[in-house]
Amino acid sequence: GVARVFSAGDGHPEQIVAFDEQELTRCGVFRIAKGTVVAEPFAWMQLAALSVLGAAVAAGTYFALQRGEQGPRRQAISRDDIGSLSQVTSGLTTLIAFLVGGLCTVNTTRWHDLRIDGLERFWAAVGDICFRLAVYFPGHGAADEEAKDTVLRWGLASMQLLFMECRELDTWTAGKAGLEARQETGLADVVGDLERQGLLTREEAARLEPLRARSQAVVVWIASLFTKLVLEGRLPDPIKDRENFLRDCLHAREGIRKTLAKMETQNPFYLVHQLCLMVKVYLLCLAVVTGATVGLSLYAGTPVHAVAQTLVFLVSCIFVQGIIDVFAKSRNPFGIDAVDYPLRVFQARMEGECRDVYDAAGAP
Repeated sequence: GVARVFSAGDGHPEQIVAFDEQELTRCGVFRIAKGTVVAEPFAWMQLAALSVLGAAVAAGTYFALQRGEQGPRRQAISRDDIGSLSQVTSGLTTLIAFLVGGLCTVNTTRWHDLRIDGLERFWAAVGDICFRLAVYFPGHGAADEEAKDTVLRWGLASMQLLFMECRELDTWTAGKAGLEARQETGLADVVGDLERQGLLTREEAARLEPLRARSQAVVVWIASLFTKLVLEGRLPDPIKDRENFLRDCLHAREGIRKTLAKMETQNPFYLVHQLCLMVKVYLLCLAVVTGATVGLSLYAGTPVHAVAQTLVFLVSCIFVQGIIDVFAKSRNPFGIDAVDYPLRVFQARMEGECRDVYDAAGAP
């Protein structure tokens, strides 16, 4: 297929884990709608509303020309007269393409930075901690297994909490709508969900519930666990090993903080507002110009101009709205949309990597 799709099975929509770029460049682009503008109801509703406006302008133009006693004769309307209408939006088209393209580049770069510089830094730090534990505790005794499982459990919980904190930044609605939105995105009972998944014990959930920086608090627990191991004399070089583990925990916290910092930093409001305003005004002007062109073309008996302008209108409405949708959706990839980061897949990969490291150290 064109894309590999994953479903968490917890009421969340399916998410695209990977896609075949080569297949998309061929005919695959017509075989998938999930995660694209053609799957967005708003784009089609807006197109319908603009089409109604254009049809009204077309009808008004046509009947006004027919009724006007002093209006131009059909033979007097030249191809240049009809074509000049399209020049009304041509300048705005170039400016919008330039601005939207630049901002989409910024958000795409930010998308990759969040994954590589933020989330990956955290992921790698947890992996390093598990690697050290696997080497220091290769046995399968109850105490060793408990230490390794606890660190892995807390690492997975911290990742999920980081996702929830990023989703919280985009939860705006209040009242019943806000409650439904929080339930849909997993924010209604964050700590309870972790307890039900087995990532937190009941006591740990109770300690975490009143805290705000929960993802970082769990990293503190991991660092404190190593202090406990040092005091119990279970590390070969207590001072040096504790410093190494503490450094890994600080790297994990740095990854969390970098991720949250990027998420908390939006594009300038006036720039985004200006861009969206320009796009909406452009689409309104395009609908009016298309309607006037269609009415004038039908009156002059040259329907080919009406067909050409209508095609330009339909394609532009979908593509321009699609571009600003891409700009908006790429801002927060920690949600539950089809194109967002797949939390459950990331957790499964982290757990699989760490479990394999534990198993490899136990049977060298």
